[in-house]
Amino acid sequence: MAASLRRHRAYTIFVALADRAGGVNIPAYARELPTAFPAVDVKDSTWIGYARVYLQWFEYAGLAVQKGATWSVAPEGTAGVGELLGGRIMRRVKGGFPHDPPGPSLELLLDIARGSSTPRGPGAKAAARPLLVLDALVEDHNGEYHLRSPDLVIDGAVAPAALKRLLLAIPGVPQGLAAIEADPQARPEAVGQAVKTAIAADWSANTTAGIGKHLRAWARAAGLRVDAVSRAARRAHTPNTVTSDSSLPTSN
Repeated sequence: MAASLRRHRAYTIFVALADRAGGVNIPAYARELPTAFPAVDVKDSTWIGYARVYLQWFEYAGLAVQKGATWSVAPEGTAGVGELLGGRIMRRVKGGFPHDPPGPSLELLLDIARGSSTPRGPGAKAAARPLLVLDALVEDHNGEYHLRSPDLVIDGAVAPAALKRLLLAIPGVPQGLAAIEADPQARPEAVGQAVKTAIAADWSANTTAGIGKHLRAWARAAGLRVDAVSRAARRAHTPNTVTSDSSLPTSN
């Protein structure tokens, strides 16, 4: 398998990018892959999926090694890791990310980093779900969670830069974060719309606003500047519900 993959265009792209950048993350690799397949016309989110799968194959064949959110070319003779059949399936949130606030998930992350046993129950599973989507945690065969990378928690606190790297690997999230970076007071509706447009989602206004609201909170945890939405912006977005007497129709 390794010999076959070495001849694959996707591997050539991977090696070139690793040499040029000193390492390969999923978003960067996804941006490079279309150059190897000019006849393929798919969404950016699909290239993200392809990038994940190719990297999984390279790891399995001993051609790539992962450290944190970055992959590099494996030294000659490296043993393959992982499983392709029956292996861990990447969790994805249907309809975008995030659907939940970061607080419970980040508390769970800190508990696991402190060596606490995995909490049980629906609340713990709900808190773990966003972290599994982000690939921040790995679940073993006993149902216990472990940090995917030790650099996620430093000195007892979640590392903003590491969290941001994970967020940027989720389809649609880079566009939402870009909207916040461009305007730290961006309304949840505007942030959610950026995500919605990026992944061509079909969401209601409430879902769009909810995604934007939660992403603002995750962005703050990832070290981005996020300011309160100004009153003027809130008023401009809130439809009038009371009509003044002067605007009512009159009759003779």
